[in-house]
Amino acid sequence: MTGIRKILATSATAAILAMGVVACEEQHPQVVPGDAQLVESGNQKGIYTASHDGMVYVYDQQSNRLLWSGNVHRDDKVSVDPMKNEITRNGQVVAKGTLTPYHTSQFWFQQKARDERPSANYNYEYNTYTTPSNSDHSNAD
Repeated sequence: MTGIRKILATSATAAILAMGVVACEEQHPQVVPGDAQLVESGNQKGIYTASHDGMVYVYDQQSNRLLWSGNVHRDDKVSVDPMKNEITRNGQVVAKGTLTPYHTSQFWFQQKARDERPSANYNYEYNTYTTPSNSDHSNAD
């Protein structure tokens, strides 16, 4: 009987440890691209400085919702200030009234692929920008 008890005790311990690891593991939000990395998290004022060009996603962990996302360049600073209820990029307010006090805000970063080039048409924080087409310019030949 002692051998069976050791096996059961070992199995139970392994199962409890496995459940603890799964419970502690950060869940990747579905609205954040799979290759984005969690770079900062907290329920107070937080600042993330982009290490490369890419996209930052600010996510409210408790309410499971995306608070803001936007393009960043290397060394851009994105901050969350629950007291002011603002998200800023380089000191400019990009979202206001989206934060819930005492909720954990997560900063997720998706690095821009090295071969990506900016396109002439892009959607940048829901503001649409389009360059004029070549037909808008007359050639004096």
